Amino acid sequence: TSIDVALKQRKAEKEKQLAARQLVESEEKYRTLVDQAFDGIVIYNPEGKILEANHSAAISTGYTQKELGGMSVTDLFFIEDISLRPLFFESLKAGKSTLDYRRLKRKDGTYVEMEIGTKMTPDGNFMAVGRDITERKKAEEALQRNFYEKQLLAQRLSTILNTLPAYIALIDEDALVVDVNQSWREFADRN
Repeated sequence: TSIDVALKQRKAEKEKQLAARQLVESEEKYRTLVDQAFDGIVIYNPEGKILEANHSAAISTGYTQKELGGMSVTDLFFIEDISLRPLFFESLKAGKSTLDYRRLKRKDGTYVEMEIGTKMTPDGNFMAVGRDITERKKAEEALQRNFYEKQLLAQRLSTILNTLPAYIALIDEDALVVDVNQSWREFADRN
């Protein structure tokens, strides 16, 4: 009957409208999620052209989101870095995810140290999520310097202690001998 057909068409139309509304809501949630993320997010095509970038990516690079759009992703890296360690385009095109640590070139020519995870999206583009690790790298370098300086100091102290004629022992908090100087060793060998 024509009433049944009309009802089915009306039901199909309502379902189509609901699906369209849900799609719009889903896209809005996605957009909010991407825009509010603390990490920089850049979406680019297989040729490397940036299609989209969030607010955090703009802050990290010093470019506006509009300026980032249309740039090549390679513009965000130093030529010498890419020469030494090329980007993983082939791995990405093969569907593999990558995690890399690189210097990201800012608009003013300075750089930030970034941890960048990249993967292919279902539409064949790539999504890179980058986190500024500049402060972490500085802290790691300071720890390495501190460790090296302490090793150097320990070597110097050991050299000084081993040249003294007195018998010197290092004792821990439990009163156990941890180490002795050269004079002590020579004395022990003679006796």
